[in-house]
Amino acid sequence: MFGAAFRRDHRHKRACCINALRHGLSLPLRLDIETSAKAEAIARVLTGDQTDEDKLAAATELARPQLDLLRIRKIRTDLMAMADLTSGDLDQLRRLAALDHYERLAHTKRRQALRKL
Repeated sequence: MFGAAFRRDHRHKRACCINALRHGLSLPLRLDIETSAKAEAIARVLTGDQTDEDKLAAATELARPQLDLLRIRKIRTDLMAMADLTSGDLDQLRRLAALDHYERLAHTKRRQALRKL
């Protein structure tokens, strides 16, 4: 019923899901009190003294991908600190390269939110 392209695409999606679980990036940024406060602070800095709710919502939407980028960069830094790049272990390099996907996604979300602002 399904062609080879579907099977390849399905395997690729499964591999991406497994990588996301491994890196802890499969879920969006937790919206706990601390994270919400950080997003709110970034939004307030971006909007300044403006009290327009639409602008504040757009700035908050911009702050979340920025926080995701910070989280991704921290994970990359931690992986780089643990990695022994002289060993020639390709698995470590693949894990580092996989983070690029999540970073590009966060950049895209941030760019889209910036257009709304």
